[in-house]
Amino acid sequence: MNAEAVLTTTLTDQTKTPVVYKVLVVFAMMTLMGGSLTGVMTYINLGYTSSFLSDWLSAS
Repeated sequence: MNAEAVLTTTLTDQTKTPVVYKVLVVFAMMTLMGGSLTGVMTYINLGYTSSFLSDWLSAS
């Protein structure tokens, strides 16, 4: 029993993700994480007031 099994594999056309999409995903993740952290820190330091949103957006 020396039968050789030959498997034919078809190569699927794998396209690469454009660099622009990768950069946009990284930028979106940085914005989401950075915004969340600054929002939490603003809340911890100042509490939730009527001017919370303006305080959060003007924090530097």
